[in-house]
Amino acid sequence: MNTNNALRYPIHLLAFAATLLATAWATPAAAEMVTFASFTAPTTESFRFVNNGSATSGFSLSNSPANVTFNFSQGQPNGYGPSNTPIASRLSFSALVSGFGFEGSGVTIQTLQNISISFIAVNPVDGKTNLLSVSGATGRVLGITGGGTFSLSVDTGLGDTLNYSSDFLLFPNSAERELTIGFTGSQPSFRLAGASGSSYLRSLSAGGNGNFAADPRPNSTIVPETTSAVLMASGSMLLGLALLRRLKYSVAH
Repeated sequence: MNTNNALRYPIHLLAFAATLLATAWATPAAAEMVTFASFTAPTTESFRFVNNGSATSGFSLSNSPANVTFNFSQGQPNGYGPSNTPIASRLSFSALVSGFGFEGSGVTIQTLQNISISFIAVNPVDGKTNLLSVSGATGRVLGITGGGTFSLSVDTGLGDTLNYSSDFLLFPNSAERELTIGFTGSQPSFRLAGASGSSYLRSLSAGGNGNFAADPRPNSTIVPETTSAVLMASGSMLLGLALLRRLKYSVAH
């Protein structure tokens, strides 16, 4: 057991976590943080946590890879269409515990490590399929003890390490990165398997949806087509040729 990591969330911080849960979803995100992508799992109980009594306990998928709907939330060109165009993708997901969990003030927290998430497009664009890959060195799941909902968060603003990569986006000089997955319909309810500070989260399954954010927003790797190319591709061949002839005439004269 990694006792140093377990002590990252002593009991006196649980009261703060309870306040956080009560206000986080009602508080707008900071203006500079931009949610650039999201996903929806169409089936319940897509995610599961398996407590095997050891440090290899952790999260996985009930079926891997799972069929989910992915969306680019911002207006950068992505090859699939406008913002929030549903993209069929396959999700891979895993995370391990990092020390024992804690319960107190009505809140349960389980710290995590080695968080890995990837979304691979079912239909490639120009041979590209990596919609988004995510790796987090540390994170946590937290929720109301005994409740049916909880959330996974990884936030560089809290000292976590979070890396993004994509065939469709670039992430230069991110000041902050954040991922949040909200889980619902937990079966059984969300709590530890035993005593606070000496047990892991109990085995459960739940559905989930998630968001990915960065400051500043990422850049697109897709180069927009020129006006002439767009016109030709849309069938306006004559107008495109006229533009090219005008350009040649200008160069010649």
